Amino acid sequence: MIVTRLSLQRKLIIKMSSPIYFLAGAVESQLFHPATRALSRELLAKYGLDEALADVTSRDEVYACNLTGKSPTGEAGLLLSANAIGKSLQDRLGFYPESQTWEDFGRCWIGLDRFDPVTPADLQRKGTRVSLDGSALPPYDGYPVALADGHEWEVPIIRRPDGTTKLPRKIAWRKDGKRLELSTRYQAVWDATGEAVQFFMGDAAQGGGRETRDYEWAAGLALAGLALNYRLSGELATALGLLTTANWQQVAEAMIDMPFVYAAIAREQKKTAAAAAEGSPAATTNTAPGSTDSSATIDPAAAS
Repeated sequence: MIVTRLSLQRKLIIKMSSPIYFLAGAVESQLFHPATRALSRELLAKYGLDEALADVTSRDEVYACNLTGKSPTGEAGLLLSANAIGKSLQDRLGFYPESQTWEDFGRCWIGLDRFDPVTPADLQRKGTRVSLDGSALPPYDGYPVALADGHEWEVPIIRRPDGTTKLPRKIAWRKDGKRLELSTRYQAVWDATGEAVQFFMGDAAQGGGRETRDYEWAAGLALAGLALNYRLSGELATALGLLTTANWQQVAEAMIDMPFVYAAIAREQKKTAAAAAEGSPAATTNTAPGSTDSSATIDPAAAS
């Protein structure tokens, strides 16, 4: 397919808010299996897109075309964009530097529309949750958190204060009986939230002590949570400017249901204050299994 140059006026009429990926050296015929129309996971993995586009599986869910001339690198390659949930396919796809910004991330280039910024809805993964008006919701419910792009992103609750999870589990019959088991897909993020509990709440047995972590750990934790609901990679999060030293903690806290913990603490403090005002003694209860200090300790020397 040859991509034709359209005018900037035409560009402003046709909205293209999903990110565009340029895969240098790839061609459209490599992206799809001819018999099944399924996307080649091998090709996506080669260009670092397999995990970000894990829920995008068929030819009908993407827009792809070959570039044989002008491109971000000046060489031939493939332009690829995943269709947003509940929206029609883009009317056109091309390399238009006058209305796009492009950045080289090594394995692929990422292009963003200057006039129609990417929103959370453009990156939402497929799921079964729907709102009252019938529109699709992110797969896993949680807390809305405003990121540096100005939009609110729904951060899934992965680990509750009682150690349970909202993540899907499989029913397994083992030799020691039937039990629920977390899918291998979610094991890494589940383990990471266990570390987050220790980081934010400390070890109650040690008086709420808190270890120091670096920003690489903090960013990875926040990205892992967001990526459950959105087609995000570290590269795309960087291009969109989502995570900062000022907001990663809110994302991580939402993942371990800390807003619920803070609300419980506030209720207890209000109850104690009311009892004291009435002149009756009130026992104080520590509703959190550790320190209630919500400020995180990050090693500044580890920040890049």
